[in-house]
Amino acid sequence: MSTRANLGAPARFKRWTAVSAELESAFMPTPSPLIDQHDVPVDVDADAASPAAPRAQLTPNDWVRAATDLLVTKSIDAVRVDVLAKQLDVTRGSFYWHFKNRDDLLNQVLQDWSERTRVGPKLERQNPSVQGLVRDLLALPFRGRSARRTAMVEFAIRVWARRDPMAQQAVEAVDEHRMDYYVQHFQAIGFARKDAKTRAFMLYAYQLSEATLWHHGSKPDKDARRRFFEDTLLAGAPSGGSTGTPQE
Repeated sequence: MSTRANLGAPARFKRWTAVSAELESAFMPTPSPLIDQHDVPVDVDADAASPAAPRAQLTPNDWVRAATDLLVTKSIDAVRVDVLAKQLDVTRGSFYWHFKNRDDLLNQVLQDWSERTRVGPKLERQNPSVQGLVRDLLALPFRGRSARRTAMVEFAIRVWARRDPMAQQAVEAVDEHRMDYYVQHFQAIGFARKDAKTRAFMLYAYQLSEATLWHHGSKPDKDARRRFFEDTLLAGAPSGGSTGTPQE
């Protein structure tokens, strides 16, 4: 009897298995060590296996803008990490890449508002005279949708400041900066400091009132109020509305 005939079924099966393994290792590519084999999809079509397009990474400013929107449309109580994460379609964990906690975010909301509403060099470059500067300051509440948006944000922050020390401190700092800026320019056209402070307060009160009561009166009414305040604030200016040396 031949050797082949003496091989039982189990032996032939083992030999065939060994040959198959050798052939498979020779012709099949070795998996890349960079690929986790447990992550490779099985029995899926090509479209399902293709990776999704990467989502644009959010910046701290994206969170600040979203928080500001919630503050304006709802209230400070609505500005929560879970609500913002859901609105931005991200996980809560992504929030902590940019902020330590909720207070850190709220502090940056206040800083962003303070910087965006700061008056100063831009208006000065547009107006060589204080008279022209005062005219532009009186017109700030009427500068289209951006002015409306600015007024809504400021109103929401002032409401928030009534019950939160951090917001109150930010509002007081902004008020002080604006008032000092106005006082300096009224002094520059010759008013004594006492009169300059009175005019600065009138100018600031006018701005806040028009921004808050934007719906009150027609355009001619608003123009008439603006001209009245311009005439009142500059009346009796020792240097006639041009820049000069601040008076004590």
